[in-house]
Amino acid sequence: IEKSVSRVVSKKYKDDAEAGQKFLKETMGRLSTNTDANSAAQNTDLVIEAIVENIDIKQKLFSGLDKAAPQHTIFASNTSSLPIKDIAISTSRADRFGGLHFFNPVPIMKLVEVIRLPETSDETFKSLVDFGQAVGKTTVEAKDTPGFIVNRLLVPYILEAVRLLERGDASAKD
Repeated sequence: IEKSVSRVVSKKYKDDAEAGQKFLKETMGRLSTNTDANSAAQNTDLVIEAIVENIDIKQKLFSGLDKAAPQHTIFASNTSSLPIKDIAISTSRADRFGGLHFFNPVPIMKLVEVIRLPETSDETFKSLVDFGQAVGKTTVEAKDTPGFIVNRLLVPYILEAVRLLERGDASAKD
């Protein structure tokens, strides 16, 4: 994490090393780590999950977090392909559940899709949008559909590129 933040410092504060070091120190000072998700969730307002794209593993994680986190805690998944509703059913807080689909590399990519379930409360949705904007992202509302917005647009482009290659209309180099 420090290495990644240092890269940001080198670009953002290239003309002011002292300010850069201050930024780095303050940023690292706000971070804490924990290898026990349930323990970490006991004192948080927002949990953003970004683990393997496996519905069973995500459901198991959120089921445990649901018991450990305070009732006000909002849950969000960073899944890029799984339905948010299928993850949320493992909790008792569909009104406080949504998606925050960040793009890689997260420090550089400005877009985040904010996915709302029909059960997601207006307050929760606003909190997710506000969080995305507070961390410097451009937020777009997406429905809980396969691939959300960006991947639904991207996949047909990729498939067309494969078709062009298969038909001989383009080379692999192209």
